Amino acid sequence: MARGVKGSGYVDNEELLREIVASKAADELTPRAAQMLIAICENANRRLKYRDPQDREDCVAFGILEVFRYWRGFKPERGSNPFAYYTQCAKNGYAKGWSILHPVKTRGTVSMDRSNDGEGMHSI
Repeated sequence: MARGVKGSGYVDNEELLREIVASKAADELTPRAAQMLIAICENANRRLKYRDPQDREDCVAFGILEVFRYWRGFKPERGSNPFAYYTQCAKNGYAKGWSILHPVKTRGTVSMDRSNDGEGMHSI
């Protein structure tokens, strides 16, 4: 495994903090920081259960997208735990992805475009 990523895929918090500080200074993620953020996204998802393996892959991809979208949001001066920040970003991405893949259908509602045998919208 790569340096900084311990045996089971965990990322070293101090090294991640150094990489994020360097990335913020350059206003661009370093390749090492990107690698570490991807490792966080892949490993934070291990405890979640999915019926379909493709759902897991899709949710991990949404998590990676969320982490890369909000990587600048971590404030090193406020706290020194980037691992927790990026893990939460990844979890938010999993949830967004899941809600897109499997939208919740509200009970007791009528679709306005499908009422009256698909004849369009009518008064109910």
